[in-house]
Amino acid sequence: MKLQSQYLFIALLVFTGISASSKEPPLKPRVVVLTDVSTWETDDSESLVRLLVHADLFEIEGLIFTPGSELIIKLADEDDDRPVWITVWGGGNTLAQAIWRVQQSRSPEE
Repeated sequence: MKLQSQYLFIALLVFTGISASSKEPPLKPRVVVLTDVSTWETDDSESLVRLLVHADLFEIEGLIFTPGSELIIKLADEDDDRPVWITVWGGGNTLAQAIWRVQQSRSPEE
């Protein structure tokens, strides 16, 4: 009886491993970072290092240090059901400009 239980347990582990490995990995969150990283502000530099350490957990679509509202609009328009998460470490005017451009150039239905 003990031997049958061991075989059943091993079979269950193998089956679970096969079914788990056949699944597609979960999609990573899409991230855009707006920052004003500079040599004299260590907080953003340290945050950037921390982000890159965990880069395997995210799909980093952009690191924007200068105007990049067109990139934000392009990413939002892509055929991808995942939201684009925009972190604002600095340069929030870039996000505001992207929103303003879309509001001025598109109808509410678009």
